[in-house]
Amino acid sequence: MAKSDDPDRYLLKRNVWYHYQRSVPLKLRGFYGGPLVRCSLQTQSLERAREQRDALAKADDEYWHSLKEKLRLEVAGHAMDIEPATKRYELAKARALSAGFRYKPLHELADPSLIEELVRRSLAVGEQSTADGRVVPEVADAMLGGAELGAGWLETSKEDDREYLSLKLDDPSFAAPIRAALFDSPGEGTGVMVWNRG
Repeated sequence: MAKSDDPDRYLLKRNVWYHYQRSVPLKLRGFYGGPLVRCSLQTQSLERAREQRDALAKADDEYWHSLKEKLRLEVAGHAMDIEPATKRYELAKARALSAGFRYKPLHELADPSLIEELVRRSLAVGEQSTADGRVVPEVADAMLGGAELGAGWLETSKEDDREYLSLKLDDPSFAAPIRAALFDSPGEGTGVMVWNRG
């Protein structure tokens, strides 16, 4: 087992690719199909692997805390069904990684200094929307920390009939809601974002 001061704890390198691998606490193994949590980090960069590992380890710690609480409540005679939450959590981690993001819980994403990251994550939600433009709730959970942080929808400019993505982000920690519009730059693969508070 890796020491807690090991900078590469929970990292496993197979060929040139990094993976996250961690032992599940003994009393929680009944919630898993085996004694280990494993997933590919889809990177060859040690620095990027460490960043992703830190986010996954933190998410696992928080999740395992809730599982321990479930067990404590059951001992006290109270039931707590967490199977649906378990599946959502595991899928959210996988979806976020597959889109190039680390899963972050909502309270971390609620930091106003992360506005650019929130916009990138919101755009990723929009890119994985249905053919008719509806947001897929599971994708939003994965990108935005498991809870609704805002909304995004397609609108058409009245001036030149161009489509753009309109966003509204809000959280109790924000001084005011953040409204944003993202316009495509045709042929460049980039865009222009205009945003304000209120």
